[in-house]
Amino acid sequence: MSLYTFVKSATSDTIHIFEGRVQPNEECLKRRESMCGGLALKDGGILSQASCMFEDEARQFAANRVRARKVCGKCVAQLYY
Repeated sequence: MSLYTFVKSATSDTIHIFEGRVQPNEECLKRRESMCGGLALKDGGILSQASCMFEDEARQFAANRVRARKVCGKCVAQLYY
């Protein structure tokens, strides 16, 4: 099962989406690169209210921020692909 985490870039206001999965100990393991490949996990800060979300939750969270152009468009496209 895929989970999604939103990470804000340390150098800009852009928010990128990271895909992850649940470990047997119920910990969320995130990939090292954003879905678009434009941000490394170590180069940003995880948004506390947007960590380890299910797909529907992640889509809704992104939709509320896309209008303000805060979320990376390539990451959002990958979320819907």
